[in-house]
Order: sequence, then structure tokens, then C-alpha cells
Amino acid sequence: MKKKILMYCAGLGLFILLLAPCTEAARPLATEDAGVAGDKNVQAEISLDYASTDTYRNYTFLFVPVYGIGEKFEISAEFPYLIVKPGGEESLEGLSDINIVLKTLLVPETAKKPALLLKTVVKLNNGGEEEGFGSGDIDAVFTGVFSKDLKPFVVHANLGYTFTGKKRDGSLKNYMLYSIAMEYSLNKVIKFMSEIYGESNSHFDIGAFRHHVINPLIGLTYQFNEKTVLDISFKSGLAGWKNEEFGFSMGLSLTY
Repeated sequence: MKKKILMYCAGLGLFILLLAPCTEAARPLATEDAGVAGDKNVQAEISLDYASTDTYRNYTFLFVPVYGIGEKFEISAEFPYLIVKPGGEESLEGLSDINIVLKTLLVPETAKKPALLLKTVVKLNNGGEEEGFGSGDIDAVFTGVFSKDLKPFVVHANLGYTFTGKKRDGSLKNYMLYSIAMEYSLNKVIKFMSEIYGESNSHFDIGAFRHHVINPLIGLTYQFNEKTVLDISFKSGLAGWKNEEFGFSMGLSLTY
């Protein structure tokens, strides 16, 4: 597995060298912001997530292409490739369920009012259910997103609801998600970020960082130039939760 990880990292590095030529990037937050890419703008997010518990280790390689449709709409797709190593067993790897995401800016930010955005996600069922790379069903998620620039802080808040597909497993329940996040500019190129992301119900989600009811995160972003932002973050389940998960993430956000 180590050789494969090195190969993926080498490929990621080559991709960056070839394409790196987002001033505002949602990474590394799980909390969404109310910004959109802009008319005909093309962006990409590339990341590696690592998560571990007492029973497994996960590596998630995520590629997210983004395209701006006009000034109020943005469409993207999330392609997660997983390497899972259960305790005492051979590692498994494969493409997990793909997410199709549409962001719609409903109300732009003003001096007194926050921006309001609707995020719509459709989770597909392409992942291998037997191997643990997918739920075997299609989910739909609707999230209201609020963002406000309170210089030097930028605050984001999310409140959403997930309609979970139940054809394969009728015991799964719909659930709410909620989060609040903060960005603070340390200087012109470095930002500190933190968030608390929560869900109202334990459910199936193969994402490396989405196995806990409440997840706190801290992270930093470094802006190389107007088109390239590097990020790193650390995350863990709150103490006392069963099978606590710890992990980190690093990624790159590009604008063309």
C-alpha cells in the first residue's frame, strides 16, 4: 500500500506542476461558504485525507472540478478514491460514491446582511457496497449557507437536511447537518480556519472525516498567488464518542 500511496502523491505533484499557473477556497472546511466560482471560471481542488481509529485507517484522494455558470450558479463533482486498511486485514481500494453539487447564490452579501446560498448535493450509488465504498443508494442533501465578512473575521454557518436512500437498507434515517466556521487572516497570505461540524444521526458515509456526530477542525491556508492556495488541517471526534477518529488533510485549490 505504501508504494501505491507514493505513486498517488507523485501523480498529484505532477498534476500540480502541470496546471498550477482561488483566491477564496472552501478547503479545508467541511462547512460550505456562500461564494460561487463566477461566470465561466474553472477551479479544481485536489486533496489527501488521512483518518484512523482503533479499527481502521483510511486514505482518501479527492478530486473536485468546479465550473461557474453565470454569476449565481456553480456546479462541481467530487471524485473520492479510497484506500481502507481494516485492523488485521488486507487493504481495500476503489472509487467511492460520487457527489454532484450545485450551488445557487440566492442573496448577495451587503454591508448589513450576510450572503445566502442554497447548496444541493446528489450522492450517487456507484461505489462498491460490498467492499464498503458506497451505500448502494442515492442520497439528496439540501443546505442553507450563510456567510458574512466581519473583518478581520469571515464567518460561515450551515444548516441542512439529508434525504437518505433506503432501497438497500431501510434502517437508515434522514438526518440534519449543521456547522459554524471562522476564517481569520493572519497576514496577506496566511489564514487560520476553525469549525465545528455536526450531524443529528449516525449514518453511512464513507468520507474519511464524516464518521462522527460532532467534528471540530483547525487548519491553515497559504496563498501562493491569485490562483493557487495550499491548505492543511487536523480533525478529531470529540472525546467520549465511540470509536473516536483522528486525522489530517492537505490539499491544493486552483483557479484557471
